[in-house]
Amino acid sequence: MSKRNNDEIFDALEILVEYAHVTPRKALHIVDVVINKKPLKPRPTKLRVLGRIYGKSHNDILIQCSKVLSKIRYLETKGVIQLLEELYSCKDKTVQSAVLHEFENLAQYNLFVLQQIGYKTQEQLLAVLESWNNKRLLSNFEILIITAKELLTPTFEGSSMPDYKTFTLHSGSLAVTSDLKTIRKRIILLLKKLYDILGNNLPLQVRVLQALQNATQTPHSYVYGDDLEQMVWEDTNDVIDIYLKILPGAENEIIQNIEEQKIWFKRRFEKKLPKKLSLLDEAIKSNTAYEMFKVFVGFDGRLDPDQNFNGDRQTRSQKIDEFVSGISDDNFEEWRKKILFVVKNYSVSEPGNYGYFEMFLSKLGIKKTSLAVRLIEENEKELAPFFLSLLSGIWKNDPTKAKEMISNWVDESKYLPICAFIFVVTDDFDGVLLDKIINQAKKRKDILALNNALRSILHHYPKNTKLKSVFLDVITELYKMKNAQWIYNLWYQGDLILNDLNEDDWHVIFNGLLIVPRIDYQTEEILKYSANKYPENIIKFFHKRVEIKSKKKSTIGDWYDGVPFNFHKLGEVLRPHSRIIIPILLGWYKDGGKKHNWLFKWEASHLFEEIFPKLDTVAEKALITLANKGTKESRDVIFSVLSKYKGGSHLWGVVKALVKQYSKTKEYGDVRDHLFSYLTLTGVVTGEDGFVRAYKAKKAEIQEIKNDPDKSVQKFLADYENYLNERIVSEQKRTNEQIELMKRGIN
Repeated sequence: MSKRNNDEIFDALEILVEYAHVTPRKALHIVDVVINKKPLKPRPTKLRVLGRIYGKSHNDILIQCSKVLSKIRYLETKGVIQLLEELYSCKDKTVQSAVLHEFENLAQYNLFVLQQIGYKTQEQLLAVLESWNNKRLLSNFEILIITAKELLTPTFEGSSMPDYKTFTLHSGSLAVTSDLKTIRKRIILLLKKLYDILGNNLPLQVRVLQALQNATQTPHSYVYGDDLEQMVWEDTNDVIDIYLKILPGAENEIIQNIEEQKIWFKRRFEKKLPKKLSLLDEAIKSNTAYEMFKVFVGFDGRLDPDQNFNGDRQTRSQKIDEFVSGISDDNFEEWRKKILFVVKNYSVSEPGNYGYFEMFLSKLGIKKTSLAVRLIEENEKELAPFFLSLLSGIWKNDPTKAKEMISNWVDESKYLPICAFIFVVTDDFDGVLLDKIINQAKKRKDILALNNALRSILHHYPKNTKLKSVFLDVITELYKMKNAQWIYNLWYQGDLILNDLNEDDWHVIFNGLLIVPRIDYQTEEILKYSANKYPENIIKFFHKRVEIKSKKKSTIGDWYDGVPFNFHKLGEVLRPHSRIIIPILLGWYKDGGKKHNWLFKWEASHLFEEIFPKLDTVAEKALITLANKGTKESRDVIFSVLSKYKGGSHLWGVVKALVKQYSKTKEYGDVRDHLFSYLTLTGVVTGEDGFVRAYKAKKAEIQEIKNDPDKSVQKFLADYENYLNERIVSEQKRTNEQIELMKRGIN
């Protein structure tokens, strides 16, 4: 083992996956040795197209070890759990994800395993988790959460294959037994212990509560009996007891989570309410600080028993107006503390949760401007995430004061992204102030501020047409910083300015897009505006990207696409301009020099396929003209283009031209073989006899052109039909053999 490299170890483990169940203890020992073996570096291999490729890494081997363990999880459960925990201690996310998947499988209620050994696996797993000390519980937090979710699920799953072509999924409600009840109560207690040792880690505490909530769920899609209903009701009472114990010291976000569950319990157990639900209700209502918090934080309707979104929105808006009206110089200090209490856990809260709090701050800025300014001045650090709301309110009542504050911040290079975005929120504009923000953002190389300035520009264009030059300047600056985040802002709201760009302006856009590794949907949508006006520049843009790609040392994970793998809509826009595009594309086949000519040929042919899924008359005529030249260079170009298509009637004009040109030459055999190869390409096929049906369809396709008067074409068609017949016979035989092997369980 010690002399082997990672690739060989990985291959050996792949074999072990298939046979681990035969010798489970030996498999366990092998995995133990591999896990504790000193990691080896992956072997590098240099490939012409992909650059430097590395072989299997140590993490790849560890993932393969988890697959071996999955095959013996019911045979050597304790040993598997121990080794999975060791694997999880690896800090690599992909390895940890694979391990979590195996713990999930271990905890699952599998129908066929339950029929053989009952809940033995779940009990063994739970015993191991209960033996962990606090440190191990915290280190293995994710393991415990994913295990708890499965152990508290009231349903089973399973799959079987009655025959080679039938895959059956089994699922249903678990049968309630004393063992199942005990398992659920034990995991509930373990989750309570985990919650207690988390301290003030709010995000993880919420995760524990979410796991606990699984104990209160009945099956959603299956019929179940009264005994399962009773079991869940009893577990819900246990969960409520936990809630009552943690409420006194809980953060507002935790209380809100519990209240949401309380409302659901009332709906879920309407006929028989849990015992201490009223106590829970009273405990929540007695917390006055929380009562204010839930006005500010949370989404509409979540805490309304009737889920009345409009009513909840109206009630909260009225409360906010009352709050704002009630704030004065006399009680400012009291309100300042309340406000700081609300934002205490903002950094770890769910995004978008603070919409009503932002509304409150905005209204405070409008109606109590001096107090809003004071709030900013006294608690700048704590309230920085909400400055946009406060500033927008101040701006609406006292623009001069707001501009003064922004100008001062810009001088100090503070909060530049917020300052740059203020013109969108207020729907007002100050060109001088925006220029000042942009200049400071340039000096500080503040990418976010420049992107926000771009959003302000797009928001106010074309009301101020002079902004176009500022827009281009910002994109140029972001290009220097190797940032192209502006693409998404421009795609979202840039149609007006994109329509106004001239050819010189587009060069700035193209230049900015050269740094983008991949041309995605949003980028294509931007390019569409140029494609109609300047289609030749789009092709030149891609040519430049191919040049850049040819000079890059690409590696896996650091890939640069000269031309997109496929177009979403750009091809449709370029297609009508074939007379302009095709001559430029054909010029690519001579580019790249000796070293990179293959790349330009490849990308040019790829563009042919993307822009012209079927050859139009212009493309066909251009390729026929090349065929008539009769040179090796022209032949190579045509072969490169045809290789991208999956056959089809649109190719036959070019095929006939090649056959006529070479039928009496020594190159004919090579030309014929190439054409057979390209014409029989099928792409993806479905079904056991997919290839057979595809080849028969190609046979049917040529029947319409068999009456061609040219004898060389007739001979080619006859040879091609014979070739298809041979492929059909061969594929039919292979299909029959494969079906027979599958019937015998050999795959």
